[in-house]
Amino acid sequence: MTEINHHLRSIKEVLGKTYKVPFYQREYRWKRKQFEELLNDLQEEFLNHFEESHGRDRVAQYKSYFLGTVLTTTDSATSRKIIIDGQQRLTSLTLFFIYSLQRRRAAEALNITDYTSLIQTESYGERVLNFEADNDRAELINKLSEIDDEGSRSFDFVGEASEGTKNLFHRFNDIESILNDKIKDEYFAYFSDWVAEKVVLFEIVVPTEHDAHKVFVTMNDRGLNLTPSEMLKGFLLSKITHSVKHGEAHALWEDKIRELKKIDNDEDANFLRTWLRAKYAKNIRGKAAGEEKKDFENIGDSYHRWLLDNKDGVGINTGDDYQSFVLDNFKKYVDLYLKVQKYSSEFTDGYHHIYYNSSKDITMQSMLILSAIKLDDSDSVAERKIQLVSKYLDYYTSLRAVNLKKNTYDNLKDILFSLCLKIRDKTEEELKEIFVKHASDSGLSFDEVDNFTYSKASTKSLLNVLARLAAYIEEGVEQTNSVGYDVYIDRKRTSRTFDIEHILADEYGVFTGATTNNDFDSESEYKTKRNMLGGLILLPRSRNRSLQEKPYSEKVTRYSSENILAQTLTSDFYENNPQVERFLETSLLNLKSYEDFNKQCLEERHLVYKDIVKKIWSIDEIVS
Repeated sequence: MTEINHHLRSIKEVLGKTYKVPFYQREYRWKRKQFEELLNDLQEEFLNHFEESHGRDRVAQYKSYFLGTVLTTTDSATSRKIIIDGQQRLTSLTLFFIYSLQRRRAAEALNITDYTSLIQTESYGERVLNFEADNDRAELINKLSEIDDEGSRSFDFVGEASEGTKNLFHRFNDIESILNDKIKDEYFAYFSDWVAEKVVLFEIVVPTEHDAHKVFVTMNDRGLNLTPSEMLKGFLLSKITHSVKHGEAHALWEDKIRELKKIDNDEDANFLRTWLRAKYAKNIRGKAAGEEKKDFENIGDSYHRWLLDNKDGVGINTGDDYQSFVLDNFKKYVDLYLKVQKYSSEFTDGYHHIYYNSSKDITMQSMLILSAIKLDDSDSVAERKIQLVSKYLDYYTSLRAVNLKKNTYDNLKDILFSLCLKIRDKTEEELKEIFVKHASDSGLSFDEVDNFTYSKASTKSLLNVLARLAAYIEEGVEQTNSVGYDVYIDRKRTSRTFDIEHILADEYGVFTGATTNNDFDSESEYKTKRNMLGGLILLPRSRNRSLQEKPYSEKVTRYSSENILAQTLTSDFYENNPQVERFLETSLLNLKSYEDFNKQCLEERHLVYKDIVKKIWSIDEIVS
């Protein structure tokens, strides 16, 4: 192997080249957690330098940020670079710059740099994507970049695309919610310039793909670039002097890491960060510019080094300590973590709230749950704590959503870590007291659901609340053909995906032309009121598109064959249905059918929705 070169390159330099991705690693695998960590690391580093008094040219003086290593060679036939290692990170950064293009078009006043050249280049009069892509991936990137020939913006094809393309689409849609509001709305031009110019990668370049694989194997399999997880294992096991226990600890570690990697290749690192933050981290970096990193950030950057530096505070000194740390502590919390991950992706009786939180992308849920459970808690106590913590987290994040507060990682990180410290190793009764006080101290109220409208709330938050309302009624009337929360919020069902439907048509003229019972004061009031929560239901996407501009009198005849939120508007739902009658008697809900639907009807139905919201999310029910 000859002429191995290495270069420190900016992201702009790296992404400005054209790449061939080997077929065996073309799938884009990153889930939201890895993608969110990358963007948040970049945002935190940028904000650590940024001050509002800085001019844009000051960004050039910011300290460079090292993002890691990529391994490449060159395809002699096409002159494209071949990515051997680093594709996931570079693809994620490409998604960021596609978003930057969209932001540039939507917010001209921000004067965002045109980074089209980091996504596609001109070659002999034709556009060529910088990353060689299969048909469905190329189509997705072109549509997201708005550089496709036909200008079509339909993404229905993604439902039938490969898993890698689906992941690309989902991660792109995550960007809006991950970005810090101030960066997104005011200083995105500064931030995108900093990512392009000041974030750097170390590129190792070898002559051939064969040589590249030798380097890759050497780096990853022969100890020259052990993962943090492997280094942590080596450190911990080296301190266990009892030969039998050493063998047991080694077998246990390998077995559990294997289980974690079945979820995702990086899940071992996700667990180790979560575990150490949940049980041992004591502080987090402040918000002021220039604040130094604390336990929370240092564990995120280099958890193995953090543990080596803080072993005394963790309480591991003797061989017996290390033995117990692996065979007891590690075992208990990795098993709990695996359980939470399972219920995050499977809608399971008794653990619905874990699924609710996961569907809202509350990525710090595992940290809170592990924090609350003591090493010596029995299985039954641990189960109750899992349910209690996940219920409160669902309550609190839903409360925030209804009050129009964002539940992004950036918005929640400090709040939930502070809560993590308060609930660490507490008893069930102590947890309940902490949660009641935490809810009260928030100053938030579910009465604000009056302002939780289609025009103000995010589509995802509205969809989640409507899905919970529908599931609540389905369960209450014991509906045998219920849809279920997990189906309502599933965004991968193409034409069968549920979307939000306005009960009243968009056009005021459609409404006034179909009713003699108009009690809206004006067209302006109509436009505002129709967006209230009580004016919304859920319908499959294909049905929603066919009905959305029709008057209520035409819609309601079709609603009886739809899901329960639509059915409750029809008389058929209530006739000869003792289960519905019993549910209304016990719940005291004023659900009823409407032949016509005007302002009074809308406000009545909104009050019913509001009552259900307060029944679903009750702090008294959580701590009872």
